[in-house]
Amino acid sequence: MTITSSQNTLIKKVRGLLADKKEREEKRQFVLEGIRLAEEAVSAGIKPQLALTGSQLSTRGREIVESFQQMGVDVEEVDMDLLNRLSDTHTSQGVLLVLNIPEENPRSDNLNVLVLDRISDPGNMGTLLRSAAGLGFNTVITTPGSVDAYSPKVVRSAMGAHFKCNLLVRDAYGVRDFCKINNQPPLKIVLAEAQSAKVSWKMDLTLPLALVIGSEADGPTPEIRSIADETVAIPMKLDSESLNAAVSGSILMYEIYRQRNKP
Repeated sequence: MTITSSQNTLIKKVRGLLADKKEREEKRQFVLEGIRLAEEAVSAGIKPQLALTGSQLSTRGREIVESFQQMGVDVEEVDMDLLNRLSDTHTSQGVLLVLNIPEENPRSDNLNVLVLDRISDPGNMGTLLRSAAGLGFNTVITTPGSVDAYSPKVVRSAMGAHFKCNLLVRDAYGVRDFCKINNQPPLKIVLAEAQSAKVSWKMDLTLPLALVIGSEADGPTPEIRSIADETVAIPMKLDSESLNAAVSGSILMYEIYRQRNKP
């Protein structure tokens, strides 16, 4: 039977998860939209708790829904107009999933960790997660005051990175303990700083390290600054504006990856 009412219990649940960080934290669930992200979830062996589907599905959409049915997922058909109103995108692709937020399972053998200190823009957060997943940063730590890593816009822009990275939340001193005590080998904490005299391609970035990217508006907090072992800058033309957080973080992660993997 097709769900047509916006007052349906499942619809109200999904709407709450899409809109409210507190709801996501209490339920330990988040929402993923779109066929490609649904395929990423299947590839990662993730079983959704609920799948809402529309009647107007592409061939790929029908195939992914069949995969969920074979996995024993609760699949409910929703009227397309209602699904479009519920969707966080302009037009729903007809697949919307509810997944459990994984419990923290931090690795203790990291060679690379990305620390995001109060990153507030969802697009920047998602891009940084995507770069981290592609460049070998298996653990990503966000500090309090950062945008929720499981908000719909972050999930959409991260393009499946949530299934490839361990996502943790720590304050500055929790970051220090994780890097210096919990991780083996201990990690050097390197802070991205536009004014640093040390430029990325002249530094040795092959050592195990945690790269810290600070807030777009205010930069890193004093607490984060106090735990940093070193700073690093991306050299640019003198009359250039500084790069935004997602671009600078991705460039630095690539430089670390390049140094460790050069012939």
